[in-house]
Amino acid sequence: MRKKLSENSHKIRVAWIPERYAKIGKYIKLKIENDVLEDGWEVISADSKTKAEEIELCSRDYLKQRKASDV
Repeated sequence: MRKKLSENSHKIRVAWIPERYAKIGKYIKLKIENDVLEDGWEVISADSKTKAEEIELCSRDYLKQRKASDV
């Protein structure tokens, strides 16, 4: 996604969003840190589909990484 900051600059962000919102050219609001909503994000790419359950499982993988790396 892309958000216009000024005439010559944009902010880019990658996020997993529900398929119904993943329409190229559509503007959406994103919930950023601390549940703050930021509007004006333009969907510029919708490349892959992943089930919500898989994303939930992967999003917490980092919690197990430390145990595996401490030898």
